[in-house]
Amino acid sequence: MFSPFLPRWARITHPIVANETRHWRRSRLRHVVRGGSWVGALLVILSASGCVTAIAATSSPTFRPADTLLVGVGTFIFSAVALSMIINWLIGLVAGIYAATLIARERETQAWPFLRITTLSSLDILGGKFAALFHLLSNTLHLIAFLRVLAIGSALVWAGLGLLASRLTLNDIWEGIESAARIMFPAYPAFLGLGLLGGLISLVAWVLEPYYATFYAGAVGLAVSAMAKTRGGAVALAFITHFGLGLAVYLPAQQFTSIIVVLLFGEQLGNSPSAVMWLGLLPFVITFLIQTAILIISLAFAYARVETLSE
Repeated sequence: MFSPFLPRWARITHPIVANETRHWRRSRLRHVVRGGSWVGALLVILSASGCVTAIAATSSPTFRPADTLLVGVGTFIFSAVALSMIINWLIGLVAGIYAATLIARERETQAWPFLRITTLSSLDILGGKFAALFHLLSNTLHLIAFLRVLAIGSALVWAGLGLLASRLTLNDIWEGIESAARIMFPAYPAFLGLGLLGGLISLVAWVLEPYYATFYAGAVGLAVSAMAKTRGGAVALAFITHFGLGLAVYLPAQQFTSIIVVLLFGEQLGNSPSAVMWLGLLPFVITFLIQTAILIISLAFAYARVETLSE
């Protein structure tokens, strides 16, 4: 669909992408991803059945129709969110493992020298392998995004049913939001708008997070793959790298940002809702910035390494 707007090395017709597609069809990881996607699709159907079961279980004279639907839709929301998280974890694992073998496989099978005597540049090789990762996992990534959009849409329905079940008017809800906003933020109107904008951005980021996570895992995997000579060594090095980054970079960064919030707000932390909000928000922002920096460094290192291997 977007092929005319993509660089040549990112298109499905590029020789590197086509070659990786053939390898993927013979890969065991393909069966893991395909099986996980089918299981996920089946569980979506089962979760819908669970929703109907929950509605039937709460259908009694003591429950109003809105209360009954509230329980059923809540069951479906929980199922969709849980499924998206499980499949997203599986895809992140597969992307990291497969990316770690992309260059190491060529060196292990002695195909790297023959690849380098072609007219393909280092960017063609590295970019083609990186693009192939997304082409091969795109259907499953779309499934995860669909589940998350479905969960958000169901949550809106759930909120509407909750409003109906509570017999509150929209004015009552808005007055409650205004009261909470005045407590949390002194400059209430501006901060309420920013809060709503932040909530919208958070939802969009949550839907797109699987794509970014695959991008990150693929970048780190390619950097690792450029250093290893065998696929087994590359996979082992990938696990060590991710474990080391989590233990030496991400964990200290989250602890450091939490300490910063405590130092900034001090005694207000227990009485300031905004301080509690920053305590939860800032670690995620810092983690995203660190991931982006590592992603860029990994791609730059992988490119430099491919250039070195070409000499």
